[in-house]
Amino acid sequence: MFTNNGWIAPRVMVLWDDSTKTAKVYDGYIHQLVGEPLSAKVEHRKGNSYDLAWRVNDIPVSNARTKVDGLYSAVFDMDKSTLSIRGVITGFANAPRGRGKCKVQQG
Repeated sequence: MFTNNGWIAPRVMVLWDDSTKTAKVYDGYIHQLVGEPLSAKVEHRKGNSYDLAWRVNDIPVSNARTKVDGLYSAVFDMDKSTLSIRGVITGFANAPRGRGKCKVQQG
């Protein structure tokens, strides 16, 4: 992640179904708040690259005693094995970002 404020989990799993071109996203925040992977909206970009979008509601903000919503978008590039994430957190001016290499596991 490219922020010290959190909001982007250090490890994110994309559960990709190649036959239907659908995806679910799972990370530590989603685990704590929802307990199961969230479905992502998927749009084809080009080649083997896809835009993913998902929303995480009611993220607790410890220093403000409040909860916010996170709108996340990502570029999932299967050819480069990368995932680039950007978040928009309601009520905050910062735009957290993260980028990482993917490790493919068949399951």
